[in-house]
Amino acid sequence: MVSKISTLRIRLPGDLRYLQLLKGGPMSTPLRKMRTRSLVAKLQYGSKRLVSRLRAESPRTTTFESCPTTLPKLLTQALLIEARAITLETETRRASVAVRNVSDAPIVLFPSIHRLPESQATSIMVMPLMAELRAGEATRIDYILVAGHADTEQLFRARFAWLESSRSADCQEAEASIPLLVRPSELRSLDDPQHALSASLTPHGDVIIQNEGEHLVFVSPIIALLPSNRTFVIAQRYIAPRSWQLCREVDPEARSLAIRVTAERICGTPTFTVDIPLQTSSPPDPYRTLY
Repeated sequence: MVSKISTLRIRLPGDLRYLQLLKGGPMSTPLRKMRTRSLVAKLQYGSKRLVSRLRAESPRTTTFESCPTTLPKLLTQALLIEARAITLETETRRASVAVRNVSDAPIVLFPSIHRLPESQATSIMVMPLMAELRAGEATRIDYILVAGHADTEQLFRARFAWLESSRSADCQEAEASIPLLVRPSELRSLDDPQHALSASLTPHGDVIIQNEGEHLVFVSPIIALLPSNRTFVIAQRYIAPRSWQLCREVDPEARSLAIRVTAERICGTPTFTVDIPLQTSSPPDPYRTLY
């Protein structure tokens, strides 16, 4: 009597029937008279080796999470930037910021500069280009104005990317950035540069917000139409000097009288609101500087 019969079916070439091999039991097919003992022995021996090998080896799992999209909390908070914004005066041509590794593992830091489209008149060099920080270690990153002269404020982003430098660390990377403002020495700091803003409304319902001053104006991206209090969103949180932002079809009926703008500091903290009257205007020509 066979207790547990494990069945192995093999398809024979040229034959539609199956050869049923019973492990530990007799042959139960019409082909039992065939001399298949050598084949049965080979199959049983191979299956036993395979089972014993699988049991002896530790289970393996193949995953694709060596570089996860959600970074661990310890890595994202490993770097402490001891400033919320950097101001670089053209007279001194140098500014610095302190950074510290507040994690328990060493990290490698890669500081860099991100140039915004409106800031093409100046060039900034970062030193050092790479720094290895042990747990609890701090260093200073220097920003040097190397070329160019601008008569208006220029905005950059000081970017920091870091990863763990230990051998057991995965290929995970975290990053952060803070604003870097380049201010000409002849310009003094203003507490209310929002007064240099003007706004106009086209017959098609487009709102044009223009900065006629030499200072950057930081505003909340949510702008309110008055008196309806309907809101719309602008593309960025600042308006560069001597530039404008075009917001298309935000007031289809073209009946608004003013817009309400919330002023912000360079680090994003809101300060106060300003109501700017809307003037009647035609859409700006984006090609007017080419001809």
